[in-house]
Amino acid sequence: MTANGRTLIARLRARREYRTGKPIVLRFSLTNASARELAVLRRGTPLEGLITECLAVTRDGRPVRYEGIHVQRGEPEASEYLYIAPGQQIDVAFNIADSYRMSAGRYRIRFNAPIEAIVGSSSSTPSTLRADRRSGRARRREVGAGASFDVVGSGRALLTKAQKFAEVMAAAAAIPVAAPGAVLPPVLNGGDASRRTVVQNAHVAAADLCDRAAQVVASGAQPPYEDWFGQATLSRVQRVASTFQHVSAEFRSKTINYDLIGYGCASGWWAYTIRNTPGAPNIHLCDEFWKAPEEGLRSKPGTIVHELTHAVAGTEDFAEDIPSARALASAHPDQATKCAASHQYFAESLS
Repeated sequence: MTANGRTLIARLRARREYRTGKPIVLRFSLTNASARELAVLRRGTPLEGLITECLAVTRDGRPVRYEGIHVQRGEPEASEYLYIAPGQQIDVAFNIADSYRMSAGRYRIRFNAPIEAIVGSSSSTPSTLRADRRSGRARRREVGAGASFDVVGSGRALLTKAQKFAEVMAAAAAIPVAAPGAVLPPVLNGGDASRRTVVQNAHVAAADLCDRAAQVVASGAQPPYEDWFGQATLSRVQRVASTFQHVSAEFRSKTINYDLIGYGCASGWWAYTIRNTPGAPNIHLCDEFWKAPEEGLRSKPGTIVHELTHAVAGTEDFAEDIPSARALASAHPDQATKCAASHQYFAESLS
């Protein structure tokens, strides 16, 4: 038996009141209410900290914008799973002020997202986890949790990660590199001459990918479109075309900043950006980026396109790897037109 028929039970806990200018620490817990040990994917939940937009936040009834990072990742690694025994509860604390501007007001927080879990044990190997996931044994279980609290005081809210990273990039030593054509030269932070050349080339190639993708969408070429965005409707095609056009314009109107030193990166990350950062977009390049090919699927230029759709057009990470992006196009075409990975793979498939 499970509690109320649910396998996983989530809970958010908060104090009744916090002060402005101080950390606002909440607790998130997850309980295994089944009779089997579960391997639970931390990705997309507060169990890994706030590095995805997994919470809905309102202040005095109005939505508060997420200002954390949007990270591109591949297939989950074994280290991303937590093993929860029957009846066991996992509990973590996180500072919501890292990713949301928490000025004074009445807050309501809601976690309402599917959590991926596989029936398994701590003796499972990375290969068996991957096999289970690819075979469909990984189930996405809907869970929900909420909390309410007040933030009081007249002090300044803590800086979010978006604001902190913007300050870091502004203070960093930047090296401008000339780029051909109408594409503006990027600004590069760190890296040796070899890596700067790699990023310069990928920057120009990414602009070419966006230009080609915008033209193909406008021409109504269906086969590649439907592979990554699903059934075409006028509104969906217009949304995709607008995204590529916005990103193409960004290459020609803004001096895009690239962090080559991997500031804030973690194992298994390709790259990340922060949406709505004032000024030009900042793209932080991580270890997996340097291993990517120069063209084809999951390439360096495609990674840049992926991150810029986050930064410029507000895309989400409804899918990440190639199989999940194809499945999203088939099952949820509206979400696919708002998904960064879908835009990346579509543009790369035209090269």
